Amino acid sequence: MQMGAPNALVGVIIAGIVLLPEGLAALRARARIACRPVSNLALGSALASIGLTIPAVSFVSLYMKSHLRLG
Repeated sequence: MQMGAPNALVGVIIAGIVLLPEGLAALRARARIACRPVSNLALGSALASIGLTIPAVSFVSLYMKSHLRLG
């Protein structure tokens, strides 16, 4: 079913879901006026999520012998 939205929108939604817990933790730390832990938490979790997700998806696509296109 085509709804007119670009295919990359699915990737953005999934990235938002993956980063949501760490983002909420960063916002809670920010409410306590702890700026350094906020930046460390937000950047570290984003890098870890991206650094683990892309290789996992790559290995699954190789295992399933499907074409992977990173947008």
